[in-house]
Formats: sequence, structure tokens, C-alpha cells
Amino acid sequence: MSKIFVGLCSLVLIVVFSPTPTRADPIVVTSGTITVSGLAGGPHFNLVGNNFTATSLGGDTGNFQLQTSCAPCVAGQTLGVGGSFIGSQIGGGGTATINGMSFSGLGYQGQIHLGGNQFVVPSVMTNVTITVPFTFSATLSGCANGSCLINPVIFTVDLVGSGTATALLNFSGLDSMGRPIFFFSTATFQFEEVPEPASILLFGSGVAFLTAKLRRRFSSQR
Repeated sequence: MSKIFVGLCSLVLIVVFSPTPTRADPIVVTSGTITVSGLAGGPHFNLVGNNFTATSLGGDTGNFQLQTSCAPCVAGQTLGVGGSFIGSQIGGGGTATINGMSFSGLGYQGQIHLGGNQFVVPSVMTNVTITVPFTFSATLSGCANGSCLINPVIFTVDLVGSGTATALLNFSGLDSMGRPIFFFSTATFQFEEVPEPASILLFGSGVAFLTAKLRRRFSSQR
């Protein structure tokens, strides 16, 4: 009986303390970039979060609005800086580090969603740079030997984040109605760290304290 008990205790300790590359809670991406280029370019990314990094060399194209709607697009057209990439080769080959465990020669599968604000293509005869805020969410699975088509999944993570997107449209001339036309060149999504709720609360409490102190001082002077 004692041997069985010792065996069960050992199994529990192994399960509890063994490192695992799979994260149940979403990882907040605090820095890095995602780049989409050309009319058929997949997402290149370099993502950094808490105990997490991931890089890719680019993969399959998805439903990215600037690729599908700006080939070409015309002045006055309303577009969005965002879209989705879903499939078994969304990131191409790459590397990752999760909770201190490093992986190389990866393939990625899953889904990436980028939500950027809409804008109106301006009526100018030069290249156009658009800057808008964006939000990001993803579920990424890393697979061995650079492909998820036939190789097993090594890890799966959920990701969230936000930042600033910068898109470049190249001027290409005028259409038959004399309107400027553009072709999509690149979009770069730069992640930014979001202040923690505790930091925001602390900052708000400090402002409230200073406001009350100044109000009391002003009242006493009057």
C-alpha cells in the first residue's frame, strides 16, 4: 500500500512541476511586429511577451483587405487595415521560446486576426502612408520540421495584443476617370505594451490624492 501511495505522490509531483510549453491563459504580446507585403505575401512576425518569443519567415496568404481590395484601389475608396490568416502554414518556418523552452525549425498553423481602423484613400498623386491603431488575437500551434501538414504539434498558445499599424500604398497613375490609383505595398503592425490595470489604478489613486490635497490647500487659502 505504501508503495502505491509513494508512486501516486511521485506522479502528482511530476505533473505539477514538469515544464510544459502549452499556455492556457492568453499571452499578451508587448513588443515586436507583424509585416504583410505585396499582393500575395503571408505574415512575417517577431512577437515578444512574458516568457514568450516567436518568429516566422512568412506563410500562406489570407483574407487581408489591403491585398484583396487595393490591387489597385482608387482615391475615395474606404478600406480597413486588417484581416485574417488561417491555415496550416500561416507563419512559415520559424523559432519560439516558451517558459524557457526553445524550439527551432518550426512550422505554424492556427489563426491570426488583425483589426485595424478604416480610412479613406486620399486623392493625391504620391505614395500614401496610413497610420491607424490595431488589435490582435491569435491561436498559434508550432509543429516540428517546418511544417504542420504531416508533423505533430509541439505547442499551442493563445495571443492578444494591440499597437499601431502603418500601411504604404504606392501611387500608380490615374484611372479612366482621372482618379489616382494605388497598389498595396506593405503593412507593419508594431506592438505596444499596455499598462497593467494595477499601474493604472495606482496612477489614478495618485492623481486623486494630489487633486484632493490641492483642493484643501486652495480652500484654506481662501
